[in-house]
Amino acid sequence: MKMSPMEIYSGNFLSAQCLVTASSGAGGVALLYDQKPATAWSSVASSDSVTETLAITFRDNAGQSVARAFDAIMLLNHNVKAMSARYQDTAGMQQAITEAVIANCLMSDLFIDLPATVTGSGLTLNLSATQIADREKSIGELKVCKRVLTLGNAKASFERRDQSKQGYYYTADGSLVSWREYTKRAGTLTLENLPLPDRNTLLSAVETYDFLTFVFHRDFYAREVFEFAVIAPVSETLSRDTGRYTLSLEVAER
Repeated sequence: MKMSPMEIYSGNFLSAQCLVTASSGAGGVALLYDQKPATAWSSVASSDSVTETLAITFRDNAGQSVARAFDAIMLLNHNVKAMSARYQDTAGMQQAITEAVIANCLMSDLFIDLPATVTGSGLTLNLSATQIADREKSIGELKVCKRVLTLGNAKASFERRDQSKQGYYYTADGSLVSWREYTKRAGTLTLENLPLPDRNTLLSAVETYDFLTFVFHRDFYAREVFEFAVIAPVSETLSRDTGRYTLSLEVAER
């Protein structure tokens, strides 16, 4: 089985610095960007007769309102059947996103690809129905990104070496106690057979963004979407026979 090519995007523009308001379930909005699809924002006392709203105001690391250029919206581990979306453009006008008008979604992981980049200071999702009627609306992860590169014929491999905060100790009676606070994905991502334009695009993105979002295989296991920082200088080799590059990236999960 040949998988779809790896896709690389900017980091998620939805972060802890953003202002997120929800028509219900406001206490759980941080779960939309906690890097854990299994933990989900959920509405409260909703039904298919109630449209729930998630409104995002983009902010930078200093907490200042900022316009973001994006062309992709991802909903992971969600149960939304019908929805729409709009963004606030740089003139303060609300603009509908045609590709986000969805009437019958049956997938638990949804990728909304815009045909062109839009720039806005905010994004609003209107969630109007669930895949099983009248359930609470829920979204495990919501990502708003700008596409950097689709690898095409390049070969990608990931040597995974996760990092964790964990340990163990023995009690006075000799019993073993084991604990773990978290595990983060990390390792070496190797990209082979990259043409020069793709190599240049990727290296520019590494310099531009603090984090990059990697969609490993959308058609095989769509939930394998991770935000990585490139934590060491990129190493590369050039084949003089093919004129193609191999890049190795040391990455760690946000």
